[in-house]
Amino acid sequence: MRILIIGNGFLGSKLYTRLEDNDVYMASLHGKNCIQLDMFDADAVHTLYQVIKPELTILTAAMTNVDECEQKPELARRINSFSIINFIVAINFYGGKIIYISTDNVFDGTKGNYIPEDKPNPINVYGRTKLEGERTIINYNIPYLILRTSVLYGWGNSRFFSWCYENLNEGREIKISKEYTVSPTLVDDLVNFIHSNLDFKENKILHVCGREAVTKYEFAIKIAKVFNFDQNLIKEATDFKQIALRPKNSSMITCSDMFKNVEDGLQYLR
Repeated sequence: MRILIIGNGFLGSKLYTRLEDNDVYMASLHGKNCIQLDMFDADAVHTLYQVIKPELTILTAAMTNVDECEQKPELARRINSFSIINFIVAINFYGGKIIYISTDNVFDGTKGNYIPEDKPNPINVYGRTKLEGERTIINYNIPYLILRTSVLYGWGNSRFFSWCYENLNEGREIKISKEYTVSPTLVDDLVNFIHSNLDFKENKILHVCGREAVTKYEFAIKIAKVFNFDQNLIKEATDFKQIALRPKNSSMITCSDMFKNVEDGLQYLR
């Protein structure tokens, strides 16, 4: 299968390596092993599709820093929503399917254990722009798979896991709020799930995340336990200030038994 991955970040890079048994390409504005592409440039996107004619596009590129999205809402909307139209138009013209990576932040966090049938109600710019991206794809007549995930972790540029691991490994104290419950997702599990569903037949929204709902504080404690770090270095943040609102409990029910709970996922990384 000819596959085009848009974005060479944490997930995109892992996918590129995992899908090497296919005819796979990766496009981004910068980076190694990439076709240089400005996703805002409709002509450049059209030309790329004319040359490659991918059977499947996996759209991982996004503005994911929640506070930065709140500070720069127009840029977040351009990246997470408007630019998607360029890819949809190209897919509609040349044929093919799309897998779109979305987020648990489309929910307001008032109940947790969300399923795809639950009504989204984002409370921050990041969640709103990703939901706009979902709806843009659904409104066009192309085959799609929308995958909502939560707090990806693993080796590489994994924001929360890497921050915890590096600080605890160096013996530095970290402060983490106990307020937010999520479904931490081993990136390798998500990559394997996508690999198993390249030839999907139905348009669907799926929740693809770890099998366990934990607070980020509990997640950090589990990291310390598995990697034999000093748990006393982990303190509760009582005066934690963030620019954007976060859903208090954005945990989701995963659609597949391919996803591990937190301890098994961390043991896998040892």
